[in-house]
Amino acid sequence: MGQSHSSDTNNATTASKPRASSKREKGSSSSSSTDTTKSSSPLKNNTSAISEEKASSSKMSEAELTAQIATQGAVVKELKLSGKGNDDPEVAAAVLELKALKSALAELTGVEQTGGRESKKKAPKPEKAKKESTNKEMKKETKLGMHVGINEDFGAWYSQVVVEAELIDYYDISGCYILRPYAFTQWEFIQQFFNQEIKKLGVENAYFPMFVSQSRLEAEKDHIEDFSPEVAWVTKSGDSDLECPIAVRPTSETVMYPHYANWIRSHRDLPLLLNQWCNVVRWEFKHPTPFIRSREFLWQEGHTAHATKKACDEEVRTILDLYRQVYEDMLAVPVIPGVKSEKEKFAGGLYTTTVEAFVPYTGRGIQGATSHCLGQNFAKMFDITFENDKGGRSMVWQNSWGMTTRMLGVCYMVHGDDVGLRLPPKIAPIQVVIVTIPNSKLSEEKAQMLKGMFSFFLVTLSHFVYERFFLVYRLSYLVFATLFVSSTLFFKESKIKDYNYSFTNSPSKLSLGYNGLEPTFFCSFPFE
Repeated sequence: MGQSHSSDTNNATTASKPRASSKREKGSSSSSSTDTTKSSSPLKNNTSAISEEKASSSKMSEAELTAQIATQGAVVKELKLSGKGNDDPEVAAAVLELKALKSALAELTGVEQTGGRESKKKAPKPEKAKKESTNKEMKKETKLGMHVGINEDFGAWYSQVVVEAELIDYYDISGCYILRPYAFTQWEFIQQFFNQEIKKLGVENAYFPMFVSQSRLEAEKDHIEDFSPEVAWVTKSGDSDLECPIAVRPTSETVMYPHYANWIRSHRDLPLLLNQWCNVVRWEFKHPTPFIRSREFLWQEGHTAHATKKACDEEVRTILDLYRQVYEDMLAVPVIPGVKSEKEKFAGGLYTTTVEAFVPYTGRGIQGATSHCLGQNFAKMFDITFENDKGGRSMVWQNSWGMTTRMLGVCYMVHGDDVGLRLPPKIAPIQVVIVTIPNSKLSEEKAQMLKGMFSFFLVTLSHFVYERFFLVYRLSYLVFATLFVSSTLFFKESKIKDYNYSFTNSPSKLSLGYNGLEPTFFCSFPFE
């Protein structure tokens, strides 16, 4: 059987490469000499030969390869028992050949031969499908990073972004929030724009108290019925109960209009155009959301009185367009203007117009701002009449319109992403942030210098501007003084005598005075 295996091996081996087993069997000195000579050839020749053998062995069956491996293994064992080490060229060539055969068998059967034992390759385990966060990259950053993706849980994302971006802080009364400077500055930008625009229309700002008596609030039944679930009442002062409960304004129609009745007497008093920036309280029992739905919020409310309905209609549309400009030009949020249904209109009003925004991540629309035509309903309730140009009495036509800090929340929802808050440039308090990133190879001293480089740049720039400004300032005064003195030389000699030219104690100032009958004229020109 041993000879048979040897014969099979020789037949499968490349003819140009003598085998070590033939040398042992024949015992021929010439054959031994030939084997030694050829075994000492460079290793790369053996490798190429083995590659050829591997290519041919890949066509053999599993049984043939197994037999060759056993025979070649015996050859390697005999060489090592003869005292030859692993660095011997003949041993190295035999080992490479054995490895080539094992590799061919492994490719054929999928089983690796390790130390004479079969080792099956373990099939890779299928990876479990993990629910990847859309914000996985941000989780590895600092604690200030966002931990919830906007598409994972929009509500949790929004709650986190308004806190992490330092827009609000939570208060110990549910539905009330602290507007931090970063958010309030954005509201101030909106205030500046809107104030500028409504003042062009002749609207003036005023302020009315936040408390309203029960009798006034209940004067308009439809009005109070709509707001009654949201009205907050003050019923105690210290330990004693108030004789008449006082409501905290949910809106200011019933606060302002009794005074309109006193102020408007004639058609010359119209139109009366007032606006106030204030806070209101609506004790919402739904889920409060910062900026979107809260129990106390900031807003502006305009209340105007006109002689005709036509004037009211024109103002309603004009104000609605201003709200559109705030959303689209300042907040970069597209809105759709329209008219509310009869069921959704302002309680006690004639009709209500609105701009509606769309939040793509929730797929819902949201009311942006409203402009109401109140008609003459409140004029009847509070007896707001005037003497018309024909000498008769007429009731005024009224409008009210308002926008709230809700528009900031809409902006955050529309523009935010997995990274967090994104703001349009026109309301962003911070336009540019310069971050110095020192090289890790820099010394601590140089790193600190780099961090302070930007501050040094600002200081240097300010000094440069300061020096150049005052240089121009001094030169302008010098030119003016020269021209003023030169112009007097064209006066007649009699007139020149009426002027007195003198230097003050400071050589840097030139004083000019006129000593004639006219009031004395005196001016100084600094040269420093």
